[in-house]
Amino acid sequence: MNWLLKGDAGQRAVVTWNMSRPEAQAASGTDWMYPVLSLNLNDPYAAVRFITHTTLRDLSGMEDFEYEYVGDESVTRPRVKVTYEKWFNEIKLRDLEFEPSTLLQPNGLFQPGEVARLLNLRDDRPIFLAE
Repeated sequence: MNWLLKGDAGQRAVVTWNMSRPEAQAASGTDWMYPVLSLNLNDPYAAVRFITHTTLRDLSGMEDFEYEYVGDESVTRPRVKVTYEKWFNEIKLRDLEFEPSTLLQPNGLFQPGEVARLLNLRDDRPIFLAE
């Protein structure tokens, strides 16, 4: 979870991509993934936003999710709210309770202080990844 929000762009991309793997989804479940992934739709790196979008589309109920990953914050930020609200109102099981380690309160709302703390620690230094 730490690398997903506060890691550098490479770490955020790798963690996000791995969340799309069936093995990871089977091991940890997917209910908590929707809202946490929604935060990375506003990532400063287009590559992370692209991977986040494709990972979200792998989750049940999000197959048709439309998102333009290339754009400034005025384009990407509103999609965070839309994605979270779609999950909260349409996909999330009503009686499901979340553990604090998911960055969610038991009812599925974000732990605002912890999310803000991790995002403030995010490593946004420019990086170059060689394949």
